[in-house]
Amino acid sequence: MSKKKQKTPQEKKAHSLAKDRWNSYGENDKASRKAIPARRAEQNRRVRRKAKQELGVLKTDSEEASDLRESSLMHDIERVG
Repeated sequence: MSKKKQKTPQEKKAHSLAKDRWNSYGENDKASRKAIPARRAEQNRRVRRKAKQELGVLKTDSEEASDLRESSLMHDIERVG
């Protein structure tokens, strides 16, 4: 009978992580199905809120400033998705 080599703590950890069913997001696949779209939705809500606040300022700006602000909102590339 051959004797098994005893694993070091680092080898045990590596083996455990290899067997583990977690994905690259640090969640299991079922959590990711909900969390990834939720994160994207939250990011898009932030962008929309920022745009709405910027448009509210347009009413008090001069004509040139409001044109510049509106143009920058139209070309905003922050939005995810």
